[in-house]
Amino acid sequence: MTEVGSPYRVALPPPPPPPPPEPPQPEPADFLRVLAPYQPAVERGPATHALFARLEGADVAEVERRVAEAPELQAHYASAATPALREALTLIYGVWLGVPAVIEKTGLGAAQPPEDVHAMARGPLAAAGGLYEADLVIEALAHAGVGMAQVRSGLDFGCSSGRVVRALNAVHPEIDWHGCDPNAPAIAWAKEHLTDIELFVNGDAPPLPLSEGSLDLVYAISIWSHFAPELGLRWFEEMHRVIRPGASSVLSSATARRSIYSPSKETHNGHHPIPRATARWRWPVARGACLPGGAHAL
Repeated sequence: MTEVGSPYRVALPPPPPPPPPEPPQPEPADFLRVLAPYQPAVERGPATHALFARLEGADVAEVERRVAEAPELQAHYASAATPALREALTLIYGVWLGVPAVIEKTGLGAAQPPEDVHAMARGPLAAAGGLYEADLVIEALAHAGVGMAQVRSGLDFGCSSGRVVRALNAVHPEIDWHGCDPNAPAIAWAKEHLTDIELFVNGDAPPLPLSEGSLDLVYAISIWSHFAPELGLRWFEEMHRVIRPGASSVLSSATARRSIYSPSKETHNGHHPIPRATARWRWPVARGACLPGGAHAL
């Protein structure tokens, strides 16, 4: 600005540069995948059956003998409608009743969180950890063409006091298992009792204290129902960040509309191919997720 006839001139600062353009918003087609419906197998749960196969006939007989002495357990055990359920109850009650052969041969620890520590289930049927969910995770991966031999490291995102990851660790102790949860007392209990699993407290928002591409598997059991949509999408992106190219995420939703979703992560920054597993998802899903459904009680 210049005053006419004055030797003084006042220069105004230049205007700020225009803001950068907003990045293009993803189209629903970038996220949604529709595949054939999938129901988990009911003949044999892979995790449950693998643990049961470690027992000998005498071990099973000892469990049945002790169950027969507990009427509240015997009625449930006798009513098992399928061999798969009978195998699961043998493991569960064997741990609950402290049968040494079951605990030693399966690696299922007998420690249970106290009442003041968060746990997703309590009582006799929770004694062996989350066998059902462990079966669900392994079946979902198998349906997507992924075997557990391809998994070297895995994360239970939202593990609470470790109910599911302890079962998976018993089946596959060769895998480097991790678990995280924002509930500090639950993680403290789990770190004390599940010493061969790497456990840590995570914040309410990303990031996790894990390197990019450091995991072969992330799974989460009914966690996304706790998130607002925007935060949920941020956590999806974080799951994508921490799994390596070619790895998988297995996520379940306790909604009325169950689903499975399994795109394999091929690159960290590109789009994904049509996934190989199954299902339909309710809202746009961020990159790199495998969402198994099916009714489950937590």
